[in-house]
Amino acid sequence: MKIGILQTGETPAKLRGEHGNYPAMFKAMFARAGVEGDFVVYDSRRGRFPKTPDACDGYIITGSKHGVYEPLPWIAELLENIRALHCARAPLVGVCFGHQAIAQALGGKVIKSPKGWGLGLHSWEVVRAAPWMSGAKKQFSLLSFHQDQVVKLPRGAVRLFGSAFCPNAGFAIGARVFGMQGHPEFVPGFCRDLTTHRADSLPPDVARAATRSAGGRNDSVLCAKWMRAFFDGAK
Repeated sequence: MKIGILQTGETPAKLRGEHGNYPAMFKAMFARAGVEGDFVVYDSRRGRFPKTPDACDGYIITGSKHGVYEPLPWIAELLENIRALHCARAPLVGVCFGHQAIAQALGGKVIKSPKGWGLGLHSWEVVRAAPWMSGAKKQFSLLSFHQDQVVKLPRGAVRLFGSAFCPNAGFAIGARVFGMQGHPEFVPGFCRDLTTHRADSLPPDVARAATRSAGGRNDSVLCAKWMRAFFDGAK
């Protein structure tokens, strides 16, 4: 299976040597789950997108430090490409910013949440398991790093999982769109190091709690398997 990774951000330079960049993290995530695939990276910030929707079997849109509502030319171009890929029925998975970008592009709404930062290990309740969510538990956990949230789902979207803090943490549109707010590609060490790196812009109590929780049991392998099953089912 050939998976396109639409890169919309990058890890801080000081952390990249140890932890790699976002595309490498996704590749490592799939490897931990025993999932094989060929990957093609498209740097969306530099105007690089698939030439045709069928260039890959499916696409993952990564996280980013930016907000999808920012008036940046590359974000507008990304949203247009999401709409084009969706119209062509290309399978799309969005993670964090990618999840928000899909929602925004297809008619939903994303804001900087007044609830503040969601950092560290977060748990979500599964309210409706999609067909590809084999082995879904009532609750599962992933590492998180976000302040923006999807507050209105796109037309036709079904909420899959959420929490009181982040109600729309996961959604699907049919069998070809899957968005999740958490970061299955993150590992605890990176989450801690990123929290430390961004400490000056984070509430100290939230940052301390995130650092303490980062090493807790998370379900990144389960979510990687969900992604593979999603791509398989959408073919």
